[in-house]
Amino acid sequence: MLIYNNDQLKQFFLKSQKDKIIGIDTEFFRVSTYYPKLCLIQLSNKTQTVIIDPLSETIDLSLIRGLVFKRNIIKVLHAAYQDIEIFFNLFGKIPKNIIDTQLCLPEIGYAHSMGYAEACKNLLNVNINKKNQFIDWRKRPLDKEKIHYAINDVKYLPRLFLKIEKMINIKKI
Repeated sequence: MLIYNNDQLKQFFLKSQKDKIIGIDTEFFRVSTYYPKLCLIQLSNKTQTVIIDPLSETIDLSLIRGLVFKRNIIKVLHAAYQDIEIFFNLFGKIPKNIIDTQLCLPEIGYAHSMGYAEACKNLLNVNINKKNQFIDWRKRPLDKEKIHYAINDVKYLPRLFLKIEKMINIKKI
C-alpha cells in the first residue's frame, strides 16, 4: 500500500503500536550528493507493508518519528547504516532498539556481508529481485515494478529477524 496522506499514515501507526516489531527500510538518491536524499520509507508490521512517499507534500514526516523512536518496538533493518544516517539527518537523533539482521547473520554461521535477498533466500526460501536497487528513486510516478520492489525490500524483515533469533536461541541450548 502506498501512503500519500497523513490519515493513512496515522491508521498504519495505530496498527503498528500494538506490534512489538516492525521492519524499516528506505530508498534514497545519493549520486553527487554528500547526504542521501530520502525518496521512500518502507515499513512492515505483522499484517501490512506500506510505502510512505516523503516527496509528497501531503505527508507530515514528523508522524514517522513517533513510530521510529518508540522504545518498546523493535526496529528491524538490514545493512542499517545508511537508513540510520537518514533518520539522524531527518530528526537529529538515532532510533533506539534497532536490530540489524546483517550484523546478526555471523551468529548463525553466515557471512556478515550477506545481502538481504540472499539472507531471505537462505533462511526463508523467498526469492527477492534486487533489479531496482540502484535506480533514481526521485522519479515519480512509481510504476508497479518499483512499488513491488520497495514492498519486498521490507516485507520479510520481521520474519527474517524472528528466524535468526530462533536459530541463535537454539544454538545457545
